[in-house]
Amino acid sequence: MENLPWLDYTGQTTEELIACKSSHRIDSLLCAFEEGITLNLGAPAKRRPRGKGGITAEEELVLAVMALSRDVNNGGYHQFFFNSSCSFVPIIVGCLNRIHCQATATITESAIAALRLPEVSSKAITTVIRTENGERDKILDAYDREFYQLEEITPRLFAFVEAHQDQIRLHKASLPKRWQPKASVDHASRLYWHLVLEKKKDVTLDSN
Repeated sequence: MENLPWLDYTGQTTEELIACKSSHRIDSLLCAFEEGITLNLGAPAKRRPRGKGGITAEEELVLAVMALSRDVNNGGYHQFFFNSSCSFVPIIVGCLNRIHCQATATITESAIAALRLPEVSSKAITTVIRTENGERDKILDAYDREFYQLEEITPRLFAFVEAHQDQIRLHKASLPKRWQPKASVDHASRLYWHLVLEKKKDVTLDSN
């Protein structure tokens, strides 16, 4: 992992995000692009038609590959197929090949084949993945392990974004600053609770 700070999306333009490639983590920039595309298109961004005023093929690719990466890393291919991200299944292999992630594309294609779908559609995927099948799940687990060994998505997806920035249209926006929790309790608070507990050592959760 890069020893650089994380960048939160706060309404930056495409050019502004790309300019941060040397100062912030690349994976955080990709998350910012995903969030920006979704917000700029409006919900449900994933289903907006292509063309004028809709999603571009390049923006759709970013959403699809980011959904795959996030879901598989969090819960395996099973999660990718189970979540609403399954809407990207018909295009995901082509997207991976387009950004030159051939190894990931091969594994993903095999994972899709393991579902034995009657047709490659969100409805068919949802029906199949919600049906218990231990043998299929073992196969998917094996593909998960292969996926985790690869590290090609992040650098190649960012290179694609940089090369096709004219088709990834993030406009300047103003978003509220995100609340950040305090990292630790300050010394005064620690002292207060120390004194309280010293006086009430017999306090229990049932005390009034």
